[in-house]
Amino acid sequence: MGKSKDKNIIDDADKHVADQDPLDKSSTDNSPQETSVDFIQKLEDKCLRLNAEIDNMHKRHVIEIQKAHKFGLESFIRELLPVIDNLEQALKNFSSSSNADREGIEITLKSFENVLDKFGIRPINPVDEKFDPQLHEAVSVIANKELADDDVMQVLQRGWEINERIIRPARVIVVKN
Repeated sequence: MGKSKDKNIIDDADKHVADQDPLDKSSTDNSPQETSVDFIQKLEDKCLRLNAEIDNMHKRHVIEIQKAHKFGLESFIRELLPVIDNLEQALKNFSSSSNADREGIEITLKSFENVLDKFGIRPINPVDEKFDPQLHEAVSVIANKELADDDVMQVLQRGWEINERIIRPARVIVVKN
């Protein structure tokens, strides 16, 4: 509601009261007072509704700020995930002769993961779990009699979540017999 509309209502009320002659007995004693009482009740109702609307706006604003704090890093993390993937791939492709380099990359990856963990960003690594389409993306299906149907046989790429919201699902190979 705009201020001008509320001002018009108040002006109308002032005119209504000013137009009434207190000595005029032509109308019943209660009718002018009843309309004023009705008008005051309408104004009080409008005030209550506006206060409720302001409270609701405030609550929505607080929730939006909390979401921004909670999930503000999501797009930034999406851009960093390929860096983590490259470090993991480098670890897989190292030969046994270069242990010093391997240890350096392992330490770098571990410190990177520790920083992500501090901000509520956790990996989804579903080895030996049941396939969950909410958390996993099945890239391939393989028959394996040693494992049950819908078990994750291999993780090709870890998934990531921030505060229980999926940033990227884990890419997996699933068992189907």
